Amino acid sequence: ERWPVTPEAAGSSPVTPATRMHRRTHAGKPGYNAAMPAIPDLPVLLPHAEGALRLSPDGEVQELPRAEARRLAAAEPHILCHKPGAIRRLGGQAGWTPHPQSADVLELFAFILPARFCAPSPGGLAQALQLQPPEDAQQGALLVYQAAGELLTRLAGAPASDSRRSVAHVMQAAGWAWGESVLQALGNPPPPASPNRSLEIWHKLPEWKEVAPRASKSEQPVQPGEASARLEQLLGPRRRARAGQFDYAEGAADAFAARKDHGAAQIVLAEAGTGIGKTLGYLAAADVWARRNGAGVWISTYTKNLQHQLQRETRLLPAGDGGAQGEVVLRKGRGNYLCLLRYEEWLSRAGLDPQRRIQAGLVALWAERSTDGAVVGGDFPNWLMSDASAPMNDIRDRNQECIHAACPHYRKCFAEAVARRSRKAALVLANHALVMTSLARAPHSMDEADDGDDDKPAADFPPRFVFDEGQHLFDVADGVFSLHCDGASMARLRRWLVGAEGGGGRGRGRMGGLRGRVFACLDSPDEVEPLLGEIVSGASLLPASGWGARLRGGAPRGEGEAFLHQVREMVLERSPEDGGFYNLDIACRDLLEPLLASMERLAGSMAALQELLERLAYFLQSNAAGAPALETLAAGIRRQPLASLQQWRAMLAEPILADGASEADKRIDLFSLERRDGREADVGMHRHWIDPTEPFARQLLQPSQGALITSATLHDGAQSDNAPPEAEDAPQGFHWKTAEMRTGAAHLPLPAKRFSIASPFDYRRQTRVFLVEGVDAGDGAAVARAYGDLFLAAGGGALGLFTSIARLREAYKEVAPRLQAAGIETFAQHVDAMDNATLMNVFRMLESSCLLGCDAVRDGVDVPGRGLRLVVMDRLPWPRPDVLHKARRRHFGGRRYDMMLTRFRLRQAFGRLIRAEADRGVFVLLAGRIPAPLQAAFPPEAAPVRLPLGAAAGEIAAFLHPGGTPAAGASGP
Repeated sequence: ERWPVTPEAAGSSPVTPATRMHRRTHAGKPGYNAAMPAIPDLPVLLPHAEGALRLSPDGEVQELPRAEARRLAAAEPHILCHKPGAIRRLGGQAGWTPHPQSADVLELFAFILPARFCAPSPGGLAQALQLQPPEDAQQGALLVYQAAGELLTRLAGAPASDSRRSVAHVMQAAGWAWGESVLQALGNPPPPASPNRSLEIWHKLPEWKEVAPRASKSEQPVQPGEASARLEQLLGPRRRARAGQFDYAEGAADAFAARKDHGAAQIVLAEAGTGIGKTLGYLAAADVWARRNGAGVWISTYTKNLQHQLQRETRLLPAGDGGAQGEVVLRKGRGNYLCLLRYEEWLSRAGLDPQRRIQAGLVALWAERSTDGAVVGGDFPNWLMSDASAPMNDIRDRNQECIHAACPHYRKCFAEAVARRSRKAALVLANHALVMTSLARAPHSMDEADDGDDDKPAADFPPRFVFDEGQHLFDVADGVFSLHCDGASMARLRRWLVGAEGGGGRGRGRMGGLRGRVFACLDSPDEVEPLLGEIVSGASLLPASGWGARLRGGAPRGEGEAFLHQVREMVLERSPEDGGFYNLDIACRDLLEPLLASMERLAGSMAALQELLERLAYFLQSNAAGAPALETLAAGIRRQPLASLQQWRAMLAEPILADGASEADKRIDLFSLERRDGREADVGMHRHWIDPTEPFARQLLQPSQGALITSATLHDGAQSDNAPPEAEDAPQGFHWKTAEMRTGAAHLPLPAKRFSIASPFDYRRQTRVFLVEGVDAGDGAAVARAYGDLFLAAGGGALGLFTSIARLREAYKEVAPRLQAAGIETFAQHVDAMDNATLMNVFRMLESSCLLGCDAVRDGVDVPGRGLRLVVMDRLPWPRPDVLHKARRRHFGGRRYDMMLTRFRLRQAFGRLIRAEADRGVFVLLAGRIPAPLQAAFPPEAAPVRLPLGAAAGEIAAFLHPGGTPAAGASGP
């Protein structure tokens, strides 16, 4: 078959057949440029449901089965759209890769438009470049040529850039398939004298400037009516207020009122149903307070999506002296940013490896143009680099190994630059985990150093907070305030102390471990060399590389691995057989003598190592006069290894045998064996608070002046405050108590003020809730077929939620080909090698795509309009009955606690559907019935209806597409 083409455009310059084809098919169309640079003379290979489509530069179309497409892709170069996706879609044995000279059009996009998002598909390219979206695979393959021509034409007309020219030469020398085309578009510039310097991005970045924090101690409150007046300014003449939005803004302003009792925080709990417009409501109150008091307000969220939404909304804030315009900072945890030192080390390891040098070129161009240098949750092209060779984990600080002032790139560090800007900002947009780790653990200071005064907050401790998505505070606090003496944590500390095994020399970088850090700071390190040797020797008690395999083989080395081996044996012995996929845990009681002896030996060895580190920290502090790097390093030793060793020794010496059965039991220890994808990943001892909001309230809420804690699902139900409970499991009369329990307000000396505003949406008209009968939850194939039927009935725009990763992957194998055959893109958490934020962006951009995921996807999706019109859950999301949950269940009310958690999860999933008055959405649970107390998770006017699968699919199609058949291919192939 040959693709139909229009007459060839005029022009006699020598071009490739691919370029000639692009000219033939697009001559005369708007924006066509006959002088475009040449496209590589390669066929396009585009995987689809049945195999792959191959489009030659001369217009010949071939339909190939997967095996043949895979063979051709490996044997011959092609133009692809997302190499990792092509590998996954074509399947076969793991380890195969496309021909090294294959040209990924998304790499061209990332080169020409760095720091710009693109969904990794032809439909995503069309949307990003504002081209006509393809309706089938043939049009998708042709669009790849069209997109390449459009990108090269834009490059030819772009302003000159020395960085782009130099990087292009580096990538072309590494064998980049687009190299010649790009250099031609750039005018064939001569190669630079030092091409590798173009990859050393630290030479091009500006230095951050030290700034003093806002130091205002005033508490001038927001007066009644002021938040509404500011909200009216923010809305302006083009936006109308939503129902209840002004009431919400005035209620939120109470969190910025004067404290009734000096020393007691002013806490407000506010539930605002979806559609109220709470974001602008609390931004209005926070902006008034920040301007008046000259101090910053930290606005904390759970999901990165809401952070970026907040960032967009803050652009509406009016400018002025002391205003928030230009002083709004989006701050993430250090591990989210590009670490220049780790990038330098990765670059040195890249050497002559062609693929890494091509990746390095794309990273360098991105870093120079990125808004904040965030590799995770920012503008980094995760959508492109999503395979096993991707550098994301190699170029960011995942293991808290930052050496701060001792780093040669410290003055240009992205994370440090953002931290300094946040000190002066009127509004800081952060997430719950960052707020708790940077403030709650040491509320007297945001900085790394500890001044020893825990009783009063320092000048840079934010006086006021807003916690949006407050329903997640309990779970985040559990992660922040728990302690873990496990294999991963101990191995990470060993690397911090020793560096890469065998790499303990005098390298300035991280590879030298603690020795490298000290040598980078001291001019004459001989005096401390013997002590460093003792520390490196003492660190041998910690698990070394390969510890997991040794544990499974029964051959542990050192005290740390011996302890982990004993824990593993006891967990496996006392846990029921579960098929080897889920995590295992047991209570810390009736410990066997070999384990007790191992714990005692490990605690003793840790005490000796701790003493050596304390001597080193004292030495560095004593010699730190005029050397801030030494002071920073001493603080880092206290903050990292010393703090960890002290906590682990306490756990090992006095394990908590309580199980949460009485009010006096506040914490619990347990042993666990963690599994990922059915394989053992970690083992160790863990200490959790039964109620983690207790330390959160004491260390963060109480020292503040006030905080607003808000959400669309903050309390447990939508009933009246005065409604009496009808049964033990019913939420009536209990729901505000659950809000106080889950947010820490119950632990404060003064009661929180609380209010609730119902959603303005007409759920009776806009939504349907179906309970599907007859689908066996234990039959994976039946569940997958049900998802496929329901997704097709909706025409895409669907979110599939699973309570098990294994069931998700099993369903994906059947669902994805069915939907792709109908022109519907399907993505999946734990299948597509993209972080969750990138998956959300892809799903949001492609209106009729589908996404499969678990808890993180359920809580992180915010898609307005038709992009999300169906949510399907495979079963009721009951909490997993592990040791920790059982302890909390006894502490918080037994069966009622289980019901509460399950209602919250159902409310969260249902709440994803309707984001605007014109939206329509359907929620489906693959269960024929649910307990009556769980029906309160849904609005009363959207009561669940029981239907068989076929009837449910018909109702979905009729409700979502009243005009006829759904447009199944809207998102493109």
